[in-house]
Amino acid sequence: MKTYELKLTRAMVIEGGVVRAGTRVMLDEAVAKDFLRRGKAELVSAPADDGDGGQVDLGKLNKAQLLEVAEQLGIQDAADMTKAQLVEAIEAAGGAE
Repeated sequence: MKTYELKLTRAMVIEGGVVRAGTRVMLDEAVAKDFLRRGKAELVSAPADDGDGGQVDLGKLNKAQLLEVAEQLGIQDAADMTKAQLVEAIEAAGGAE
């Protein structure tokens, strides 16, 4: 199973407890993708590979999420790139693995 590290953008109930906005959490793929899709969290790190050989589908991330990944990878001038250019740059930097 893949897990994502997210930073919550608002307080959320996770596993029966309230977790404050700004807290970093590790969530399974389905929950993480739901939080990202609904704007409840920001991507901190790409999914950890738990042995299944899976890769991140960069095309499903929004531009803000791609910018965060590009920043982590040290990609220059990322803010000036289109979403397609960001995906190319991240893949070229090996960030899709």
